[in-house]
Amino acid sequence: MVSKNIDDAFNILISYDEKRRKKIAEREEYIDFLNKGISEYIVSLMTSEKSMSDSIQINGYYVIISNLERIGDHAVNLAEYADDMKKWDQRFSENVLEELEEMKKQCMSALDNVKDVTPDNVGSVLNQAVVMEQKNDDMRDKYFKKQLQRLKKGKCKPQGGIVFSEVLTDFERMGDHTLNIAQQYKEMAQ
Repeated sequence: MVSKNIDDAFNILISYDEKRRKKIAEREEYIDFLNKGISEYIVSLMTSEKSMSDSIQINGYYVIISNLERIGDHAVNLAEYADDMKKWDQRFSENVLEELEEMKKQCMSALDNVKDVTPDNVGSVLNQAVVMEQKNDDMRDKYFKKQLQRLKKGKCKPQGGIVFSEVLTDFERMGDHTLNIAQQYKEMAQ
């Protein structure tokens, strides 16, 4: 559900769609509901006597679902930026649309990387997550510099430039949370 919200949120930044926007809000509400229920269950398990291995696993799942929920929050931020762009009757340039598409692909790849972690592949998943997170940071820096150049040359409106800067921040933070998930799986596997 988190992946779907990210995909939809990037899509409505590119081309606004009321139905997709509504689905994002509905999914986010359900993600929050699940997060609360799973968190309560995990906390109830924490109060029981468990072995050290069980405690590491239980704590790990808590960290993972918390990071997934935060990623979902960043997807909602993207959707809210799309709302702003619609309200202001602003559109991104073709260059920015291409950059948004690249960011979406990177986010989806990073989440796909941590979806099917097993004890046998946890090390390679973490290694790949580190590489992907660095790529996120590099993309953010590159696109931020390009955006500054566009602003300086008057090729974009200030409102759109501000929104794009915010998108870059959320994009980078989604990468951080995805790396946190991979690191947590590695800790749980030890």
